[in-house]
Amino acid sequence: MKALCYLTVIPVPGEGNNPISYSERSLAWFPLAGAVIGGLLLFLHSFIGFFFQPMLTTVLLLLLWISLTKGVSLTGFKESFCRIMKTRDRSSEEDQEKGHRYADMAVIVMILVLLVKLAALQELKWQFFSKTLILAPILGRWGMVIAASFFSEKQEGTEKTTWKERFINRELIIGTVTTFILTLLLSGIYAFFFLVVSGMTMVACSWGIKKTIGKVDEISWGAICEIGEISTLFSATLIMKMFLAGY
Repeated sequence: MKALCYLTVIPVPGEGNNPISYSERSLAWFPLAGAVIGGLLLFLHSFIGFFFQPMLTTVLLLLLWISLTKGVSLTGFKESFCRIMKTRDRSSEEDQEKGHRYADMAVIVMILVLLVKLAALQELKWQFFSKTLILAPILGRWGMVIAASFFSEKQEGTEKTTWKERFINRELIIGTVTTFILTLLLSGIYAFFFLVVSGMTMVACSWGIKKTIGKVDEISWGAICEIGEISTLFSATLIMKMFLAGY
């Protein structure tokens, strides 16, 4: 399964586990690969939770999350941040000096992202934590499908696609239907809230990147995935606070 091979370190028979290879058709299965990632994270969290206290368990979970996904989304977030800063900065400083400064700022932002994830995971109680831990990678990778379908240029040829063609394509339909079904199974009546909040956030992020740097490529997908995961965690903590205080 190329999607799993491209998004994780999991070896897939016959795929060669090439970290930079993906096919357009494999985009359809990105959300399903996200479900596999979430399931593995839940299993790993349960396992290490036998040996360590909750805070350390969550920290180790985040490290495993990054390792399992090859840091694709976090690296994409960092690179996209640097690109945006370079585009917006019109000063006359040397490019090398700018690059070092942006890289330092990007590292700080990455640390803040991890701290936000850590805090959000710590806020969730177990019954909702387990569902959200699976849901976040699903919705994050759905964002990659959205970005590839609506904001990225086609890989083959130079012919531009119309908006109708972008809406009606196999990868987007399969990926979206899969995401809807999995979200409904995992979160029940709160599925609509998760889908709307995460979907709108990732669309806005994709549009912002496109508007700022002029393109949305595979690096940008990583940033969009990271934003999707964070928005899912935020949505879960909001639901817990407002509706499930006694859960």
